[in-house]
Amino acid sequence: MIPTQIQKYISLRQTQPAITTKKPCPTHICCLLAFVVAAAIAMPAQTLTTLAEFDGANGAFPYYGSLVQGSNGSYYGTTLLGGATFNGTVFEITTSGALTTLYSFCSQTNCADGQGPYGGLALGFGENLYGTTINGGANDEGTVFQITPTGTLTTLYNFCSQANCSDGGAPVAGLVSASNGDLYGTTLFGGKYDSGTVFQLTPAGKLTTLYSFCSKANCTDGYDVQSPLVRSSNGKYYGVTFGGGANGWGTVFDVTTTGKFSTLHSFAFTDGANPWGGLVQADDGDLYGTTEDGGSSNNGTVFRITETGKFATIYNFCVKLYCTDGSIPAGTLTRATSSSLYGTTASGGTGHLGTVFEITTTGVLTTLHSFAGADGAAPYAGVVANGDLYGTTYGGGDLNCTNPPGGCGTVFSLTQQPRKE
Repeated sequence: MIPTQIQKYISLRQTQPAITTKKPCPTHICCLLAFVVAAAIAMPAQTLTTLAEFDGANGAFPYYGSLVQGSNGSYYGTTLLGGATFNGTVFEITTSGALTTLYSFCSQTNCADGQGPYGGLALGFGENLYGTTINGGANDEGTVFQITPTGTLTTLYNFCSQANCSDGGAPVAGLVSASNGDLYGTTLFGGKYDSGTVFQLTPAGKLTTLYSFCSKANCTDGYDVQSPLVRSSNGKYYGVTFGGGANGWGTVFDVTTTGKFSTLHSFAFTDGANPWGGLVQADDGDLYGTTEDGGSSNNGTVFRITETGKFATIYNFCVKLYCTDGSIPAGTLTRATSSSLYGTTASGGTGHLGTVFEITTTGVLTTLHSFAGADGAAPYAGVVANGDLYGTTYGGGDLNCTNPPGGCGTVFSLTQQPRKE
């Protein structure tokens, strides 16, 4: 079953807390917000446009899933809560800000269609979109779903359909679509050791469990996977675990399509801890990611790792007084130019409500925007780049949306000036 900490996000209705500088800790580890003095590069805030504000009825609290762009130019995403039954939505938004709720979860009896889409969407064949819910479905342990751009939803798989949930349960992370149409993803629980799985799912809904976490003594292979996998140029899939590893602070791993698994790095806290966002492969062939905690001030890091496991921390957050460079980087990075990436922090910045940043592959960070509440707060998801940057914030916007006031989140665009190569 899903633990109380995460279950709260699905059962909340009118009591969603206001956004603060601390993350809501939906798992078992929280962070401290420390203030230290050091140096980073800042630049004048660029132009941010709030494209849409969530008000509950049209969705609430877009969480860890980044937006994805369809061939029609619109962006698609999910909200954890809100919608017709307040159990989450799939939405479409145009670049001019026209928002359409394509689907409200728990529209079927006993939430057979799923409940609580925690992660984002993946594009597949035929412009269909694919995603996961962490609750609901036939066994109330989550689903994989397909949805058309016009909002027709099909449940492809119900987790815990096998004895002892050996097929996994609670797929928190989003999916990645392979060139043959197969989907790859992870579950938070279930599997042989009830610590989560890596799975492959065909478009017809046939699931194969590739790996069960905690297969090694003391879970040195990691557990608690909350971010999507990424397919590398070598054909392997790479990911991170929030917990476990040799030091208990999470890992970086790779897994093949046949289930051969390797732990590439165990975080030691000083080099980062508790990675939540997924990985991205840059033009140099290396993989880049973030940790929510750890580093020099326990406010998170940006790291680089090669396909074979050579690791380096390239940035420690909160190196500016009062964390004006940001803290708690939770979302997946996205490629910008051949030598830089874009990302978000859920806290810190001049407004203490999160930032959008650019970072070079050598670790030079530029803060592009600091959120202030009315324009959004706590961007847990990453951004996508298509000329401008597009993303979501978990809170802020219409500050009267929640009780106590805190906002139900926004969709934003940010004009940006690409770094010259």
